[in-house]
Amino acid sequence: MGSSDSRSQFEHGHIVVQTSKPYFTPGEEVTGNIYLSMDQPFPATSLELEIKGKEEVKWKIRKNSSSSNSSHNRYHYTIKMEDKKQIFFFQATIYEFEDETVYAGQYDFPFKFLLPEDLPSSCYFSSYSQKARGMAQYKIKASLKCNTDDMKDMVFKQTLIIRQQPESIEMSTKADYNAKVYKCCCCCSEGTVTMQSETDKTIYTPTETVKIIGNIDNSNSKKDLKKIKVQLVQCVKMYGKRRKRDLLKTAFNDPSDFLFTAGDSEYNQEFVVMEKEYPGIKKGEMTDEESNHMELNLAEYGQEAYIDNSDEENEGEQSHASLDHEILAKDDEALRERIQPTSIGKIIQITYKLKITGDYGTCCGCSDPQTSIDLFITPPKLPSYQVLEPPPNWNPEIFESKNFTDPVSAGEEV
Repeated sequence: MGSSDSRSQFEHGHIVVQTSKPYFTPGEEVTGNIYLSMDQPFPATSLELEIKGKEEVKWKIRKNSSSSNSSHNRYHYTIKMEDKKQIFFFQATIYEFEDETVYAGQYDFPFKFLLPEDLPSSCYFSSYSQKARGMAQYKIKASLKCNTDDMKDMVFKQTLIIRQQPESIEMSTKADYNAKVYKCCCCCSEGTVTMQSETDKTIYTPTETVKIIGNIDNSNSKKDLKKIKVQLVQCVKMYGKRRKRDLLKTAFNDPSDFLFTAGDSEYNQEFVVMEKEYPGIKKGEMTDEESNHMELNLAEYGQEAYIDNSDEENEGEQSHASLDHEILAKDDEALRERIQPTSIGKIIQITYKLKITGDYGTCCGCSDPQTSIDLFITPPKLPSYQVLEPPPNWNPEIFESKNFTDPVSAGEEV
């Protein structure tokens, strides 16, 4: 089958992998086809299928320390934290060519394999200000293995999107708040306020709009509620190991001068990734059906990414390596530029909570009403995924489907 995707085009013909859907859930059966359209014979021993999944994290910690010598100088240094784990690996021979030649013609090789139950969602988190990034990434690759040294394999590679499901499908869409209102610093009560928040659902894609009903009763309060803030808070945890230290000043003589604690091995940050303000409510009043509707459009999210390619793996498997890397990088970019999916992995975890806060304008904010609702965000469909349309002359030889039911799920380092 021909394809406009230049990754599939080789001197002897085309090779492409087509999965039945743009994304799959853990535990689901992945079905797909490897298509070959050969313009001339190609010396090959076998057709191989490989799927890899990995988690990878990196971040930097800036430290200060005093030297142990008499000068008592203070120095700055950076600790680089990182880790990488293989979370899924599957490799199988789809077909072996008896005379080690693929002849000119059209071929269709169906396949099926089962995903493990414990895979995290595909994600690509990055923070420029924190010099941090983390990912859960899956790649699927088909290789027509060449049997001569003067020619290279025909290889097609693409990103596979995994959509993790929430542990409980009964995530609450509601949250309540009821408390006293204070003049300032938690003294001099000025009445009470109640807030009830509800979202239209709890699971969203990065292009959807979160619709909120916020009922706020300020009728028993003596203070005006200045404004209402809707915030989407991203909670990121990463777990890593200390790899090396980069000194900005090199006057240390004693390794004990470097201060490293057990807490440094965990990255734990919260980011307000989206925020929108709505008009407040005057004292003695409450929201009505017109003023209690709020929303947050997830498609409006944008961030400045942190990209560190200083030690990227060398993609030198075949002549299309640089092109593969470029298109796969575009997949990563497409995933990175959206709001990140909820992903609960072994060394990276991304979760979200929606906060609705009423602002009384006090110096300490002690009486500001606030509700919090957990949200679950799923990965988007990538632009590189396309349903291939067969050409007019497409009449392939269809081989028996290869069914694999025992994939390998691994948590070791890679």
